[in-house]
Amino acid sequence: MKHLYRFIFLSFICFLFLVTAEAQSISNSYVYTYDSIYTESYGVATNYSSSGSYTFNAAAGKYKLEVWGAQGGSGTSNGQTINGAVGGYSVGTLSINGPTTLYIYIGGKGQTASAKNPSGGGWNGGGNGCGQSSSYAGSGGGGASDIRIGSTSTYARVIVAGGGGGTANGNGTVVHNTGGYGGGTSGGTGPSSGTQNGATGGSATSGGSGNGWSGQSLTVVSGSFYQGGYATSNGEAGCGGGGGGWYGGGAVGWSNAGGGSGYVYTSSTAANYPSGCLLNSNYYLDNAQTIAGNTSFTSPSGTSETGHSGNGYGRITPVVNVLDHVELNHTTVTTTITDTMCKNFTYTSFNFNLNGDTMSVGNHTYSKNFVINSAKDSIVILHLVVEQDLADINYQDSVCAGTQFYINNGFSINIKDSVPGTYIYTRNEAVGHCTQVYNLSLKIKAQNYVHYYDSICQGNNYHNDDYDYDRITQGYAAGDYDFKISHYNAGCFDTVIFHVHIRAIDTIKLTQYICEGTSYSGYGFSNLSDTGVYTGIIPSANGCGDVVILTIKHNPVYNIVIKDTIRHRVVYNKYDYYIETKDSLSGTYNYVKNLNTDKNCDSIVTLELCILPPIVNTYYDTICHGTSFFQHGFSIPTDTATAGTEYHYSHTY
Repeated sequence: MKHLYRFIFLSFICFLFLVTAEAQSISNSYVYTYDSIYTESYGVATNYSSSGSYTFNAAAGKYKLEVWGAQGGSGTSNGQTINGAVGGYSVGTLSINGPTTLYIYIGGKGQTASAKNPSGGGWNGGGNGCGQSSSYAGSGGGGASDIRIGSTSTYARVIVAGGGGGTANGNGTVVHNTGGYGGGTSGGTGPSSGTQNGATGGSATSGGSGNGWSGQSLTVVSGSFYQGGYATSNGEAGCGGGGGGWYGGGAVGWSNAGGGSGYVYTSSTAANYPSGCLLNSNYYLDNAQTIAGNTSFTSPSGTSETGHSGNGYGRITPVVNVLDHVELNHTTVTTTITDTMCKNFTYTSFNFNLNGDTMSVGNHTYSKNFVINSAKDSIVILHLVVEQDLADINYQDSVCAGTQFYINNGFSINIKDSVPGTYIYTRNEAVGHCTQVYNLSLKIKAQNYVHYYDSICQGNNYHNDDYDYDRITQGYAAGDYDFKISHYNAGCFDTVIFHVHIRAIDTIKLTQYICEGTSYSGYGFSNLSDTGVYTGIIPSANGCGDVVILTIKHNPVYNIVIKDTIRHRVVYNKYDYYIETKDSLSGTYNYVKNLNTDKNCDSIVTLELCILPPIVNTYYDTICHGTSFFQHGFSIPTDTATAGTEYHYSHTY
C-alpha cells in the first residue's frame, strides 16, 4: 500500500511537470524524514562604536539589529556644566531570504557650545546650534543611529534610534537645562528656559517645532524627516539644535531643542513611512521596539542605562538555530523542483501559491508536504528564482489630427481616422521571465477651421491683412468664392477658409446719336461733341461703381447717292440694304432711306441700283447611254433616257 501511495504521488508530480512550461528541472529521491528539534542562539556580534557609515553583507538568515542614538552637545551656564540630552534605543529581529547589503549609520554627538561660536549638529541628522553674543551659544543636536537595507537612502531605514536635543546656554541668572531626550515613538520636548518654552520632539509622522524669542531676530527651521531642526540668530539668543531621528526634533530661540524620534519597521508602523519607501513586507521586524532616552534599557556593554551618552552605537548579531536532537519519522519521497518567475507574477505551479510582490528578488526555497491517506508521505522542495519585475515605462506625446501614422517610442499606430482626444496605447515586451509594459498617452490635437467672411468689388484682387493672404480675383465673375489656406498655429496647421463675396460691377453700353455741331450730356458725361467711345463710372447701391461705355455717333445731315450694279436674280446686301431682284426687270432703280436722330438732323441715302439682265449660256454635248452628265453645273442621270433622243435642260445660277 505504501508503494501505491508513492506511485500516485509520482504520477501527480509528472502531471505537474507536463502542465508547467517554465519548470527548469525536477528530480525525485527517496529519503528518511526526521523531526529535527532546534533551539535559538546568537552568533558573534558585529559592533559599530564610532560615528560614521558602514556596510554589512548579510547572507540569508536571521539577525538581531540594535541601535543607540547619540547625545546632544554639552555647554556651560553660570559656571555649571550642562550635559546634552541622551539618545534612545531601538531593537528588532530581521529575517533575510538571500544575500543582502545592510548600511549602518552611527550618529555623532552634537558639538559643544562656545561663546560666539554656533556648534555643529552631530553626524546623521543632528541640527546645528546658534549664538552670536560674547556670552550666549547653543549646542548641536545628537545624530540618529539607523540601519538601511539595500540602499543608502533615508527611505530604506528599517530601524532608527533618535538623538538627543541640544541645549541653549547663557549667563546671568538663567540656568538652561539640557535638551529633550531622543528615541521612542516621540522624542522628548526640550525643557523651558525661564518663560521661553522648549521645542517639541520628533513624532512618528512629523518633525518637532518651536518658535523664536520676541526679543531677538531669529529664523527657526522645524525638524523634518531624518533631520533635526535648527535656528539662526542675529542677536544674543542661544538656541540648541534638534536631535536627528526618524523625524528630527524641533529648535527654538533662547531655549532647548527637542529630541529625534525612534522607529522600527513592522506591519503596524509601515504606514508611518512618507511617500517613497524602498522597503516591503519582506523586511518587517519581529520582536521590535523603540525606547525613549528617559527609560532604562540595555547599554552596548550589556549593563542597564537610562538614555545613551556620547556617540551613537550599532550592533548586528546573527540569530542561529542550534540542533538540539533529531527524531526519526518515516521514509518519504522528496521531489526537488527548480523554477523561475518574475516578481510581479503569482507562482501557482506544483500546488504552491506564492505572491511575487511580497518576495525579494533572488533565490528562495519552499517546501510542501503532501498528505496521502492521513500520512505525511512526500515532500516537494521548490527552489524558486525571483527576477526583478519591470516597472511600466510611460510616454506622453501629441500629434495633429490628420496625421497618417504615429511612429515613435517603439510604437507604430495608424491614427488616420482617429478623432481629436487622448488615447492610451500599450505594448509588451518579454524580458527574461518578466514583461516590460510600455504605456503611451497620445493626444490628438484638433485641426481648427477658421471661417473669415469678406467682400470686394468685381475687378479687384483680394488681400487679407490678418493672414497676409493675396489672391488674384481681377477676372472673376460676381458671386461667392471660398479660398483655403493652411495657417500654422500651436504646432498644428489650422485651415483658414476665406468666404469672399465679389460684388457685381454692371457694364452699361449706350449708343447716342447726335447731330453734328451739337453735344451730349448724361450718365456722368457732359458736353461730348466728338464721335467715339467714352468710359465712365457711376455709383451703385452695392458700394461698387457701374461702368458706362458710351458710344457717340453723328447722324448725317446730307444726301448720299450710291450707284451700284447687280445681275438680275442676285440679292443686293450692301450699305445696310437688302434687296431681292428676282421679280425686278432689267433697268435702274432708286432706293431711298432716311437716317433719323432725336435732334431731327435727318440724312437721306439714295441707292441707284442698275439691274442687268441675266446671262444665258447654251451648251451642247453628247454622252453615252447609261452614263450621267456632270458638267456646267448640271447633274443629269440618263438611266431612263432613250438612246438617240435629244434632251434640253436648264438651270439658273
